[in-house]
Amino acid sequence: MPRRIAYCVIAWVLGSLLEGLAARADEITAADLLPPTTAVYAELSDPAQLLDLVMDHPIHKRLREIEDYQKAFDTPQYKQFLVLVKLFEGAVDAHWRDGLKQITQGGVFLAIDAESKGVVLLVRANDAKKLETVVDAALTLARTDARQKGNPDPIKTGEYRGVTAYAVDRARLAIVGDWLVVTNKDELGKAVLDRFLSATEDIEKQNDATLAGHPQFAAARAVREPEAAGWSYADLQPLREAGFGKKVAQGLHGNPLAELVLGGLVAVAKETPYATVSLTTKPDQVAISAAAPFDPQWLDETRMYYFGAEAQGAAPPLASAKDTILSLSTHRDLSEFWASAPELFNDNVNTKFAEANSNLTTLFSGRDFGDEVLAAARPELQIVVARQTLPHADLPAPDTKLPAFAIIFRLKDEAKMRRPLKVSLQSLVGFLNVVGAMNGQPPLELGSDVRGEDEIIFGTYLPPVDEDDTQRGRINYNFSPSAAFIGDRLIISSTKALAVELAESVRNEAGSEQPHDRARVNVQAHANASVLRALIQDNREQLIAQNMLEKGHSREEAEREIGGLLEVLSWLRGAQIRMKHDEKSLRLEAVVSLAEPPLHNAAPTK
Repeated sequence: MPRRIAYCVIAWVLGSLLEGLAARADEITAADLLPPTTAVYAELSDPAQLLDLVMDHPIHKRLREIEDYQKAFDTPQYKQFLVLVKLFEGAVDAHWRDGLKQITQGGVFLAIDAESKGVVLLVRANDAKKLETVVDAALTLARTDARQKGNPDPIKTGEYRGVTAYAVDRARLAIVGDWLVVTNKDELGKAVLDRFLSATEDIEKQNDATLAGHPQFAAARAVREPEAAGWSYADLQPLREAGFGKKVAQGLHGNPLAELVLGGLVAVAKETPYATVSLTTKPDQVAISAAAPFDPQWLDETRMYYFGAEAQGAAPPLASAKDTILSLSTHRDLSEFWASAPELFNDNVNTKFAEANSNLTTLFSGRDFGDEVLAAARPELQIVVARQTLPHADLPAPDTKLPAFAIIFRLKDEAKMRRPLKVSLQSLVGFLNVVGAMNGQPPLELGSDVRGEDEIIFGTYLPPVDEDDTQRGRINYNFSPSAAFIGDRLIISSTKALAVELAESVRNEAGSEQPHDRARVNVQAHANASVLRALIQDNREQLIAQNMLEKGHSREEAEREIGGLLEVLSWLRGAQIRMKHDEKSLRLEAVVSLAEPPLHNAAPTK
């Protein structure tokens, strides 16, 4: 009896110990297995949910109905892939989607270690035996393929602390608990295994020696969006030391447009300790959000144009018109940008800046373009691109129908600048007429509309007098260049119609300024996919002809290609971008809204 009691006690102790080890193993996260020197970390916390969303989405169902999509998979490589899928299904004894769920239910994680320069992939299964079966099947397949080709066994087998490990070319892989570990560096793989084996004994003891225990990572992780399908973290200091980002910075030295778009972000990236990116998905939208710590003190004078003094620059509200394709507003001090060109750009670009400044100063009656003309506007810009109704007035319809576009400035001293700007516009119209006459282009007639203190100055092309004019569909007839002075707003537009519409919108905005907290928004934009699709439909015949000419396609092939583009756009509602900041953080958000496509015969009509 005493011996039986002793056996029971020993069994109970061993059972409790094993249960405790299993509980500790369940508590382990990927960050617990990675070293604190991890420079890049990315995770898909629930790949199965993301897979279901993609595979069952109406867009994917519609894609499977499209002939060209089906043909893209009619290749020998895809057929070989299907064989592998069948082998996988045999290994897990389930459909491939269910099998993937079983071996990735705990998440898929990828990391780059700055110290070892290694990459490691971690996959957590909810069925460790199925994971072992899949790995065994893959190794068997590799060995069988090598044997059939007369090659030696490509798999090398070893053991580390009781864990069987395999080497396949440069890859190293092992299964420990319910984790699959794949890496290209032996020392990194051993470090991951060490952390798992030690963590099951004392997870708290290992905390300081892991990525999870790194204060910076913990701070980033604490604000992770709970609903994010994917999340990534980058420790920027080791990446900067490795030279990451130098090419981007150098590229800005020769590209003023890229500097205007990215300059402030590059300045922040040089100082901020880390950055994160989140992916959030819903049936009707995909959203990506990037965030990083931010401090206005990191910005030097050359990038003051981007965020404004003490980073308090304000993007104005989005402007809009009927059938708006794109509306964008931002804070950019163009005068400061122009003045900072010698420090921002290389010699070739600065030579072009000098030439442009000289020519534009002449156009503006001797007023220095950078110091006087650009400095007359506040750093609040609004841009609108809209589909327009054609033809204009008594002009023929152009063969190629372009969108109208406009930029809205806010003047510091409208009374002082209105007359010089009017004279400059008249000079510009005169210059265009001289150049146009030399190239056989129709002349512009200058006109104006006055409403109280508001004024719109515009140029319109004279209609052709010859009914048989072979140039009746010329592209010029898309334009009626205009400038509108509405209070302290200056609207420069490609067409009078858009200038008039925006002028009315500006009048309605008077006295309805947004609260001061909008100063935290640096850039915001909205794009409308349905209007863009309508614009492409307006030019369908032109695009088909161009496709046939440039790619040598038959008409049927060209129609199918343009029709495919139109259908893809029909699956989208639009997109939004916003960049905002406070004294401690900066966030860039992009959202793509999806439309549910029809499932049968959705190709657009010819």
